[in-house]
Amino acid sequence: MELEEMKKIWDTQNNEPLYAINEAGLHRRIQRKSRAINRSVIIFEVLLIAITLVVTVQTAMDAIYDGSGLPAMLAAGVSFIVVLYIWILQRKRRKYEKRFEDSILGDLNKAISQIDYKIERQQTFLWWYMLPFAVVFAFLTPGASKPIWLWGALALGSAVAYFGSKWEIAKVHLPQKQSLESLQELLVETDG
Repeated sequence: MELEEMKKIWDTQNNEPLYAINEAGLHRRIQRKSRAINRSVIIFEVLLIAITLVVTVQTAMDAIYDGSGLPAMLAAGVSFIVVLYIWILQRKRRKYEKRFEDSILGDLNKAISQIDYKIERQQTFLWWYMLPFAVVFAFLTPGASKPIWLWGALALGSAVAYFGSKWEIAKVHLPQKQSLESLQELLVETDG
């Protein structure tokens, strides 16, 4: 994190430069970063819920109108369970974030917590999101003989999701987290 909020002052006793932190400016900057991270987490959750709800409704409608019966209704049920799971995780995250105090260090810890949450969700994305849909697609949707290109699209989509999330974690979230943690260490050192 850039520390433009630091002011260079001169220690006349030792004839050397010292640095002081503009705490209000630093706090505003941390709050901006925290809000940006929070927005990205909310967008991630809302998109997953919206996409999954569309799949749920479409699968249920297909089951009703096409008469595909129990397998398609089970598929819709699995999709709805995934929606509930994402919603429960979102509620837990929001409740957990309320425990952070409104201070520089509190907001910094909150931002780090939000990044940890997003990293964890993305690392387990294949297991709690992609796998249920692959199972639904493979076993519960009507028509056992699906075209090979559909299987290829499923495999390609899963691979892109897996490697895309690994790339995003390594290139976006981990550097962001490391930057915030180094600032956290600096603040704790200067405070203690």
